[in-house]
Amino acid sequence: MTCECYQIGGPWISFDPDCPAHGLEAQREAEERDEAAAATACKVAALEAEVARLKGLLMDTQLRASADRFHANEARKNQG
Repeated sequence: MTCECYQIGGPWISFDPDCPAHGLEAQREAEERDEAAAATACKVAALEAEVARLKGLLMDTQLRASADRFHANEARKNQG
């Protein structure tokens, strides 16, 4: 499909508000897509931050469990 703007006098020389590629409706849809993409990017960033936080908690929990096992083994060695 060729742009109707080009058919009525060249690129952007004579604006056609009904052009499916550049018209008012296309501009509104593009703005809505941009806003939705920005909102999605914001949600993704928040989710990535939450994943990083949870990974940190998991590592901390694993380190504590490992240290607890180590100390328990050392205590058993010292008793026997």
